Amino acid sequence: MRQSVARALIEEYSHVPNNPPHNSQVHFAAIISRNHVVAVARNTIAKSNRSGFFTKHAERAVLERLGDMSLLRGATLFVWRSTRASEIMNSKPCKACAAMLDKCCEKWGLKNVVWT
Repeated sequence: MRQSVARALIEEYSHVPNNPPHNSQVHFAAIISRNHVVAVARNTIAKSNRSGFFTKHAERAVLERLGDMSLLRGATLFVWRSTRASEIMNSKPCKACAAMLDKCCEKWGLKNVVWT
């Protein structure tokens, strides 16, 4: 993945909305294949039938948006976190997302996972 692609993604998608008020930062994820952005998503608050609300992580959201897992072959998944002040922060995937991304590498040929 070229740095220019990463820089363009950060500039285009890193706006953090003021609503809801607890959103002081947002995680984004993008799938890049052959220097083209295939899918982009962010973390969201989702409603659960059992326990109220939970966060859908950006990594899972971008894979759902991609839909066709065969498009992962040779691709890079790029994850970043942005604050309301447009500061880029550490966005290392959690253990559950890391395990899911390992499976994507092994089963569907995802080549790299890069995070800020």
